[in-house]
Amino acid sequence: MPREHVADARPYLAIPYWSPGDTGEDRPLPGTVTWYLCDGIRTSTYQPGQVLEVAVDVRNSGGSNASSLAQVTVWWSDPTLGFVLRPENLIGFRQVAVEPRGGAGTTALMTRQMPPDAPNHICLLARVSHPLDPAPPVPDPVNDRHWAQRNLSVVAVPAGATAVLPFLVANPFPDAAGFTIRLAPAENPMPLVGQDGVTGQAFTDFVALLRVEDAVGERSLEFGVDLEAGEERSLTAEIEVRDLQPGSFAAFEISQTVGERLVGGIGAVLVAEDR
Repeated sequence: MPREHVADARPYLAIPYWSPGDTGEDRPLPGTVTWYLCDGIRTSTYQPGQVLEVAVDVRNSGGSNASSLAQVTVWWSDPTLGFVLRPENLIGFRQVAVEPRGGAGTTALMTRQMPPDAPNHICLLARVSHPLDPAPPVPDPVNDRHWAQRNLSVVAVPAGATAVLPFLVANPFPDAAGFTIRLAPAENPMPLVGQDGVTGQAFTDFVALLRVEDAVGERSLEFGVDLEAGEERSLTAEIEVRDLQPGSFAAFEISQTVGERLVGGIGAVLVAEDR
């Protein structure tokens, strides 16, 4: 039970990134956690134009003696680093009763007929809230237990070809801000195996040529973006991994920070196609 709620009857809700044990206290998320891939967001196989089913796990570590009715909302978006909520991207809303003192529950399914022109990979954003434990208004899946994201793009590429990954940068804050965008190899790619069709061996000792707009780098690159409040901007990453062979994959992370604060990001996996 969280220390601040030992003698507190309010709920202490979280969407768990790992089970068992994620009470929501460990925020910002520890470095060992794949912060763009929440296990507590469960989905059917996504296809543009098809129905997507989503359910969300909720944990309650509050000190009450009665269950709490958690309110869960899910949105989708194009692959994005920061999140600006748009009503047209709502997937659904569900309530789920969750017992206190470490209780867990899962929402009923939420369904959405996805647009046929939706991208091949999307981001999911989930929020849990309660009148006595309200979620903050700014989406913050890395730093706040009420928010979680699932944001992994898997791209199949022929050997020696360049992968093209469109994505959005967005300012979720009420004021203009300057952000740092970083593209680099994933520090721990193994948890990605089995996620969204990722199979094979992680290829880590590679040479990669990277480009996002005018920023160019080998293995990693970093650049700044200034955004007005609520502004979204479309960017495209071009990634070429030398000597990526069939049966292996190379994993990258695209992150967005303001100062030392991680706002959000995307996992990108390049899978070599069979010749």
